[in-house]
Amino acid sequence: MPLYDLALGDYPHAWVRIACRDCQRYGCYRSTGLVARFGCSITLFDVLDKLVIDCWRWNWQMGDPGEPCGVYFIDQPWQWRPSHGCAIV
Repeated sequence: MPLYDLALGDYPHAWVRIACRDCQRYGCYRSTGLVARFGCSITLFDVLDKLVIDCWRWNWQMGDPGEPCGVYFIDQPWQWRPSHGCAIV
């Protein structure tokens, strides 16, 4: 399963860290807070959409594949330990 199709409730870290290769944007969010805010079934792609909605490159990317946004999840799957499901603490 591609990373961005993964449900937030299956994200195995206590913190969700994102960064951008282009604008140096950085964010660190508690996964429990994001689950409380968006629910555990939302995909990681949709979480990104909600967190970077004010980025002009993200909005451009969503409508036209011109200059793409460089946002990514810092903690990649090969760094993950086994999933804890929606009960992340």
